[in-house]
Amino acid sequence: MSYFSSLIANVIVMLGAISIFVWLKEDTTNTWIRRHRNAIMVVGGILFMLFVQSESWTNAHLSTVMMGFHWTYLNLEMIALYNFTLQTRTRWQLLSTLGLTTMWFVYNTKTYTANAILFYALVIVVEIAIFAGSRKILHSGWLYFGGLWLLAASAFKLTTVIYAHQDLLSWVRQISALLILQLGCFLYGQSLLSKIASTERKARFDELTGIHNFATFNQDLEQLFDDFKQNGHAYAIYCMDIDWFKRINDTYGHVAGNDVLRAVAQCLSREVESVEYEAVVYRTGGEEFTVILKNVITDPKRAAEVSLQLQRAVRKLRFDFAPEMEVHISIGQERVVPSDTSYLETYKRADKYLYTSKRSGRNRITVRGETLAEDI
Repeated sequence: MSYFSSLIANVIVMLGAISIFVWLKEDTTNTWIRRHRNAIMVVGGILFMLFVQSESWTNAHLSTVMMGFHWTYLNLEMIALYNFTLQTRTRWQLLSTLGLTTMWFVYNTKTYTANAILFYALVIVVEIAIFAGSRKILHSGWLYFGGLWLLAASAFKLTTVIYAHQDLLSWVRQISALLILQLGCFLYGQSLLSKIASTERKARFDELTGIHNFATFNQDLEQLFDDFKQNGHAYAIYCMDIDWFKRINDTYGHVAGNDVLRAVAQCLSREVESVEYEAVVYRTGGEEFTVILKNVITDPKRAAEVSLQLQRAVRKLRFDFAPEMEVHISIGQERVVPSDTSYLETYKRADKYLYTSKRSGRNRITVRGETLAEDI
């Protein structure tokens, strides 16, 4: 009965730890967490492992009932340390993993025999190998479980040197509990990540066009502005609006209007791939789109060329419901400057220049306040 109660308690503890860990790893809303994520995860992992090790020490020294290698804690320690090492790929995590393993070894070893030191070194080598191959391991279920059992085998061998040997029933209990615990943790973790990915996609992407939405644009723009202030990486914003879109809806219907929006989004996404700068396309309003070019250099001529490229590509679009119809867009372009004090200032200027283009007769381009000659 104590086996099942301990196993259930282990599962509950691990699922709770996984929930907190996944939240810390995936949270994008809290600026402080985002900036200090790796440090928080490493410290949190250390605190959790110290808690488990303290419980293990208490069980080993105060318990009147010996249960093999005190499996209820050894399994927890292996699974937690394995997943911390895989998920937090920093040198501080590696040092934490090796330090916690060394602490466990020192706590539990009464006599430092050659065999004990040899198998301790083996565990250390396995942990370093797991850290080095973490990216590949996380992308393969076979490697993921194989890595755990390699760590478990080396750790179990070390414990046979430190403690008295277990009988067959104890080994069955040890290994079956490890298998159940790790399988439960893996499935729960995958389920959490899948739900987070689905929710995040709905939150970050426009459902109609499939490109990034305004919320993502706002978040990305804030991050880019912070990066510009800290590292000087400049960016440019191209605001654009489909001209006479209401007329398209009124003439051909809203289904046709949706087709136009999807086509324009796909067209812009294709075109920016040929630009020399990293680019992201967003739908920032009903018929409004925005493109951000990252790490740009100051070049008004190139800014005008990119604007013309996007405008001409959209104009070439053709639709079955109106083969002769041309879709025109007006564009306003601006880049971030050192005097900007808010991440929204550049966007506001680009948006202002967009409406300068609209007031100039539509199908026009305004780059940093200067409206180009009409593109024919």
